[in-house]
Amino acid sequence: MIKGVIFDLDGTTINSLNDIAYSVNIALSDFGYETKDTELVRKYMGTGFRNLVKGLLPDDVDEEIIDKVTTHYSDVYGKHYMDKTVAYDGIYELMNSLQKMNIKIAANSNKKNEFTANIMHKLFPQINFVATIGARDNVPNKPDPTSAIEIINKMGLEKDEVLYIGDSEVDMMTGINAGIKVIACLWGFRTKEEIEKYNPVLFAQSPHDIEEFIKEENR
Repeated sequence: MIKGVIFDLDGTTINSLNDIAYSVNIALSDFGYETKDTELVRKYMGTGFRNLVKGLLPDDVDEEIIDKVTTHYSDVYGKHYMDKTVAYDGIYELMNSLQKMNIKIAANSNKKNEFTANIMHKLFPQINFVATIGARDNVPNKPDPTSAIEIINKMGLEKDEVLYIGDSEVDMMTGINAGIKVIACLWGFRTKEEIEKYNPVLFAQSPHDIEEFIKEENR
């Protein structure tokens, strides 16, 4: 029986691509580097701020420059992360339905912890999240399962009672590393071909598919 659900953010619950691309391109440009098209930015999303910046910089850039650009990107994004970011169609309804079913809900992202909490509480004020956990100092980013396991413990549930919902390889690996089942969202930033090797229990074409899957599991 499913009693808890952990949602990824970017590409799963929220479409944040425009704000991320805008902010990281300002950071790149301010340091004299070529800006990147949105599709290339999409490729590196979900891996954390530093990995995103590193992926967009030339291969020969040293670590100190990567750190400086990453810090600047974080500062710029902190001013723009809610400009155009919106919830995907159907996510509000899905979370609301899960809450009515007494299923515990949490969010887990490689986005900074502060941004993660602010976005989820602003876009979904009606949802009583057990936890909204993003990137934190001295805690490894996803796909390390530390934060996911922390959430499961806060829910007070067994691992076989929790689902991890995401759109990327990082999300699939996070759930697998945490020992829980994963659902792959096909409306996000990765294709089915990129994530099918992780054998999610469901490839969801829409949030409604997730609701129907959980209802069937809980019959």
